[in-house]
Amino acid sequence: AYAPQEDDPKQIIFNFWEDVENEIIEAQDNNCMVLLELDGNAKLGSEHIKGDPHKCTPNGKILIEIIKRQNLVVANALDICKGIITRERITIDGTEKSVIDFILIRSKLSEYLMNVVIGDDRMFTLHRYTGKEKRKVMSDHNWLFSKFCIHNDKHVGQVRKEIFQYKDE
Repeated sequence: AYAPQEDDPKQIIFNFWEDVENEIIEAQDNNCMVLLELDGNAKLGSEHIKGDPHKCTPNGKILIEIIKRQNLVVANALDICKGIITRERITIDGTEKSVIDFILIRSKLSEYLMNVVIGDDRMFTLHRYTGKEKRKVMSDHNWLFSKFCIHNDKHVGQVRKEIFQYKDE
């Protein structure tokens, strides 16, 4: 998901987060696990993510409320997470570093989470080539990786029950 910027109109921000929460609720109603990876354009602050260089922002407050209401886990904040910074941009004033990308999962799914890595070393950062000289332009976002160990036993399931006997004359 890609959330609106902090300075977008409040109604656009509200509609986006409402849609996200409705999708999470629908998934739960259908007995589905939830894994949401998003550029939240929200800062949660160091009280939620250790090492976050920023304070919680208005978008962050909205996201925190959804996390609480929907019993989600911020995988970035877990002890098994390596790396912190998800966005790094060089400007005239210096380098901006922030944590605005998140992996959110249902608490039930967190039982299967093995590790989370944020590529703040920028080794595998996405890039594109532009112009005639094909200049390499790096994304300002770092990659996020999560590994789960989920086993699916194909033979476990409901026992079939015959409700109509076709062979009974």
